[in-house]
Amino acid sequence: EALEADPIGRVRELVSYCRQSDKRRVEFRKTILEGNEAQIWKDEEGNIVQLPCVQLLRDCETRWSSTFLMINRALHLYPVCTTALLASKYPLMLEVV
Repeated sequence: EALEADPIGRVRELVSYCRQSDKRRVEFRKTILEGNEAQIWKDEEGNIVQLPCVQLLRDCETRWSSTFLMINRALHLYPVCTTALLASKYPLMLEVV
């Protein structure tokens, strides 16, 4: 069931949408910085973490590890993705997350 939902394709859509314009990239970065300042990012145990101020990565066919790196970065920044999307900064992508 999970594989039928095409998780890799959904991550690609999310990354593409968030990186589609400079404005979206700036908003994504701003969300990370504001979250770090407000200490809202937490790990699985509930400990406060500081997320690195990086962008989501795209994968490409010519790099064998790029899909892994794209998924790994998206999982690491998942709290930022959900925060930005739920704050209606990217209202059209709510069904992807």
